[in-house]
Amino acid sequence: MGVSTKAIIRKGTTLKEISDVLSEKYKEVQIISTHSVEYFIITFLDGDKRRGLNVFTYNTEDEDIDGVRLSLGMWGDSVEIMKYILNVFGGYIDENDCDDEGYYSVNI
Repeated sequence: MGVSTKAIIRKGTTLKEISDVLSEKYKEVQIISTHSVEYFIITFLDGDKRRGLNVFTYNTEDEDIDGVRLSLGMWGDSVEIMKYILNVFGGYIDENDCDDEGYYSVNI
């Protein structure tokens, strides 16, 4: 299990809305379906690195915040990428899911 940067954005945000926002700053944005109707991956180029943003449209039992969940491997610009998304949609970020710090709000 790797270290991730996680975010929760407002409930009801669509994949297209997230993809459109990423397309304003990043290249080659694609939505990829998975085995679940509640889990998708949005890939994009961050410079010359291909990144994969995991998007979950359901709540997990360990979180009290309702919304669309995002997860991105914590390396490179992961925190900046999540804050870019949060500046548009508002929500909460956990910069490092393996430390003792929890979620804090951005643009609520």
